[in-house]
This record gives sequence, C-alpha cells and structure tokens, in this order.
Amino acid sequence: MSRNEKIFAVIALLWLAIWSAGTAAFFREANEQAAEGELLARPPTPIERGAALRVEGVIEDGRVVAAPFSKTACVAAEARLYYVTWYQDSDDKTHYDSKLVTTKRAGLSDIGIVADGQRLSLPLDRWVASNRAKQTTTTMDEPPAVLGATAEELSRAAGAARGSFHQFEVVEVLLLGGSPVFVAGALSSSDGPFVIEPDRDLGRVELYPGTQAALVEDVRGSSKGMRIAGFVFAGLAVTPLVVLAIVVSRRRLRQKAQRPMAPPGSALPIDDGRE
Repeated sequence: MSRNEKIFAVIALLWLAIWSAGTAAFFREANEQAAEGELLARPPTPIERGAALRVEGVIEDGRVVAAPFSKTACVAAEARLYYVTWYQDSDDKTHYDSKLVTTKRAGLSDIGIVADGQRLSLPLDRWVASNRAKQTTTTMDEPPAVLGATAEELSRAAGAARGSFHQFEVVEVLLLGGSPVFVAGALSSSDGPFVIEPDRDLGRVELYPGTQAALVEDVRGSSKGMRIAGFVFAGLAVTPLVVLAIVVSRRRLRQKAQRPMAPPGSALPIDDGRE
C-alpha cells in the first residue's frame, strides 16, 4: 500500500470504530424495545391482589386539579421546562440541543382507574409521564414565571447546553378524566383499595393513553426503527474500508496491466531431444 493508502486505512479504521459503537447502541436499544414489547403484550389479567396486572380501563372522572403550566383542569399533569440552544457543525448544518431546567407536577394523592367494574388506585409518585402520552409543546423567549424555575436551575441548564440560546420550551403531559388507558403493573397484596405497584419485570407502572394493542404496536415499531438505523450505521461503518479495497484493487490491476511484456523470440528454445 502507498503512504496515502495507509493514512486512509487508519482513518477508515477509526471511522469503523466510531460508527460500530453507534451500530451497537442502536441494536442494543432495539433488543431492549423488543423485550419490552413482549412484556407489554402479555394477555389481559383478572384483577387479583398480589398478581401481575394487564388491564384496559378509563381514568376516573370527578376530581380535578389545575395543570402546572396551562392550568387545564385534569386528574394529573407534568410540565417540563427546557433550555434550547442551536449550533452549526463543520458542514454549516444547524442543530439544536436542549437541557431540562425543571419539572413541576400537579395531581391528587392518587390517580383512580376504573377497570372491570373495580377502582384501581395509582399513587401519584408512581405515575411515569411517558413520552408516548399526549402532550403539548409551547415555546417562548423567557422562562414562564408560573413554573418557578430558580436562577440556579437556569444557570445549570445554560452551562450544560451546547451552542447559543434559541428559546425556552415547555412540554406538558395531561391525564384527563374519562380517558381510556392501558395499565401494566402489579397489584398490592394488602387489603383495602386495589393499589397499583410497579411491574416486576418492567420495573415501573406503564400507564398508556390508549389500548394495549396500540402500545405494543408503538413499542415494536420503535424496535424495528432502531434496528433499521443499526443496519444503516453498519453500512456506513464499513463504507471507507470498501472504498479503500476498491482503490487498492484497481491500482494493482493497473500496475499488472502496465508491466512490460517479454519481447517476441526471447523465450528459451524448446529441447525436443533431437541433436
């Protein structure tokens, strides 16, 4: 290999290492999503104390609070304030970054869920405001006073963000009374109200605003998307090495074609055994 080809080979190997790490991350996430999809797809369960829980129901209506940001009447809500920045890469392409400033929640002590004629109780602190839930996004130039972000929180987010300030962004997730939901978790074995606990395999309570089938399709779709991205990264990872192999092969073929051929009559005489 020539000196330039050796340099290109080193660059190609570094490229391979970086993009292979990304490939592994995508496939790992795809596998985790696929495993989670299987857990969430388990058959619906009867409501039994101390047992796993997979049921569809509705959010209990009647008790409401005001959402932290929009002040919408709801059963529970979570508002997250982000500090958003922008920057340009080496190709002058604009990218955006965001850092969480603060999170505010509103709700009563528990979220009531009616399923199979029974009332299930989800303690507010066990509610995970999933990114799959319906949410609203609002942008602004100044942090909203209603969320009460402190100077320390704002400074920490600004120091961690990359690039120049672009805007503030509030993402608010609402749980509305009467909304259909799917619950994956477990039920407490204690007497009294049916209290929902984290699923032993998921490690959390999944409260999805929709049906079980829709959630499973969503999770499996995410897994498929991650796997496709992994294959794309794998292809990009080996591209420089493939290019190098093609360049080296063509150079060697040209060198072989350019080698001088022996002139006519220069071959050694053939000994046919006659004198």
